[in-house]
Amino acid sequence: NYSQYFSLDFLILNGGYPQRMRIPDTGLFYIWQIIFLLIGIYTALRKHTREGIFLLSLWFFLLLPATITFDDIPNVYRTVVIVPILIIFIALGIKEGYRLLISIGNKRITAIFIVGFSLISLYEGVYFAHQYIVHENRHQSWYRNYAMKDLVSALNQYAPNYQKIIITKTNTSYIHILFFNKIDPRVYQASGSHMDIDNTGFGIYSFTSQECPLHVTKGKQAIQGLPNTLYVNAGVCEVPAYNARVLKTINWGDDTAALRLLEYIPENKNE
Repeated sequence: NYSQYFSLDFLILNGGYPQRMRIPDTGLFYIWQIIFLLIGIYTALRKHTREGIFLLSLWFFLLLPATITFDDIPNVYRTVVIVPILIIFIALGIKEGYRLLISIGNKRITAIFIVGFSLISLYEGVYFAHQYIVHENRHQSWYRNYAMKDLVSALNQYAPNYQKIIITKTNTSYIHILFFNKIDPRVYQASGSHMDIDNTGFGIYSFTSQECPLHVTKGKQAIQGLPNTLYVNAGVCEVPAYNARVLKTINWGDDTAALRLLEYIPENKNE
């Protein structure tokens, strides 16, 4: 576990966990930063400064709590405490690198190095921005609750027409409805705050662990549901062909179905 926090995959290529924190094909540092980080560490060891040895020792001990866990390794949350140390060493590396360039005394070589590193850093910055702004919104956006704001907006649109709303807990949570509707926490807590109890909720909302609250019974064409009730199924659920109407489909960033809002239509017994 400890060694993974020093791997190229973690630092430069793909970053760490949880998955919601990963930007596609992007690590936690730019390549040029890693170069100066190594120079900074080498400088601290070579000069045997008390500050450098202290920071290296602190880096070692601060990583120990993260290594004794076994979920989402390597983890960016558990290692954020070492960021100031890394920044100090990178700054030290930049200072030492610049000192070495000046000591060479060749202005052309100095200019080539400065321009080269500037171009590399510019390219990496543009690449990161592209991955973050363009790809992040579409790549596995379910890890970042991409569809929740659209879901709450749709629920607010249809809620006045129904007496009850039954929502799957798959890919949804209480907090999004509470947050986007600006519901006072005291009001929710007064209702019992029982989010872990199945088939409970607040107001007209009821949450269920079923992925498909309005589902097709195997071997039957007709389905059973409650009148005057709005159902929210996960996007992977089969869409009922009878006794149901899809009101709206909420998509993930890659345009695949995240959730569907459905209305149950009772059978007409006279037909």
